[in-house]
Amino acid sequence: MSDQETVVVEGETRANVQASVAQLHQSAASNISAQHVKVEQSLVGAMEAGQADVHRSAVASVRAEEAALRNSLALVAAAEVLDLSDSTVLAVVGDEVQIEKGRVLLLVADSVEGDVQTVFDKETAVAFGAAAGLVYGLLCLLKGLLIRRR
Repeated sequence: MSDQETVVVEGETRANVQASVAQLHQSAASNISAQHVKVEQSLVGAMEAGQADVHRSAVASVRAEEAALRNSLALVAAAEVLDLSDSTVLAVVGDEVQIEKGRVLLLVADSVEGDVQTVFDKETAVAFGAAAGLVYGLLCLLKGLLIRRR
């Protein structure tokens, strides 16, 4: 699909949506690329936008300059400015993150405000990664020693 000024998708499925402004309502899209995106009660694979507004939807990945997720689910949300409200996100990466009643597994941000429940913050993730790497290294060393003995 070529770039268009505004694309409105209502109650249908699209593989790709490219536009200056993209609006989805009760729809599904594999990929969205637009300057302004508004998604409501929809499913999206990958979204890349200048500004993204996601309401009551599920998104695999959101990458935007500014993004707002309300009552939504996402695997990954990355934005310079990110606003989460009553949403659950597996991994959040941002410069400025505002969270109201959000649930996040991994949070990497310069500035965080609001009520957030995290399982991993930056320090915990680094410690977990170091411990996992150490355990993996020891297992590989042990495997090497057992193979030499045979």
